[in-house]
Amino acid sequence: MTGKKRKKSVADAYLDKFRAKARAQRQPPPPAGTGKVKRDWVSILFLVFWLLGWSMGMLVATAFVLDGAGGWFMIAWLFVALIGWLFAWRQLYLELRGKPAGTGDDS
Repeated sequence: MTGKKRKKSVADAYLDKFRAKARAQRQPPPPAGTGKVKRDWVSILFLVFWLLGWSMGMLVATAFVLDGAGGWFMIAWLFVALIGWLFAWRQLYLELRGKPAGTGDDS
């Protein structure tokens, strides 16, 4: 090695400009210390009642399967219903956690 600097390629020069622009466009983190969150209580109440009804339907379907009255369709329905129930439960959890106030997401 002779210690000479290698000339930058066109691609390297473009990537350097791109990275500098990306760094400049980054948003600063939200202000810390407020501790306030926004919650959509209508969605939370809806999900609570929806999950209660969904759970009752799954319990009835499980009772049918355990009694031998349900066939393969009922077992498949229970599997799909359980997956949907888990997604709804996750959404309820996220709604209860809330969104930090001041994030600008008022949708």
